[in-house]
Amino acid sequence: MVKVVRFDPFQGKYDGYAGTNGKAPEPAGVYGLCQQVAIPAQATLSLWIRPVTTDHKSGISQFVALYQTNGSLDKSILVQHRYRGPWEHVSANLSALAGHDDYLLIGVYGVPKHGLQRLGIYADAVTLSGYVSSARLPQRRHPQSIRLHEPP
Repeated sequence: MVKVVRFDPFQGKYDGYAGTNGKAPEPAGVYGLCQQVAIPAQATLSLWIRPVTTDHKSGISQFVALYQTNGSLDKSILVQHRYRGPWEHVSANLSALAGHDDYLLIGVYGVPKHGLQRLGIYADAVTLSGYVSSARLPQRRHPQSIRLHEPP
């Protein structure tokens, strides 16, 4: 499931959640919050995440990554397997990707055969900053989904 929730947000009243609630099997692959972004010059990504899981087996992960519009991985920012913890700050310098039109994906990679486990990631206060030139403003496409060619 992917949804906006009110469970202990880092700031404000809401945060995003991607994952399962323990009443359904883990996802067969990826659940994620996804947003198409144009990477500006001198770009910095900043966000707060809070991972949760009851699954202690290998093969699962919580992640933050950028994918090209064709589904190829452009940059893996964070891949981890954390059981539970406080909100943690994640930041990345994306200057090398300036000019790319990518999908920011904050999500989980599950293994359904692990059964009824909770596997998720909360995200809040996501910002992408940098220098935007008015000479290049990309056309926006609004796809329903992207097909990932490789895991984060």
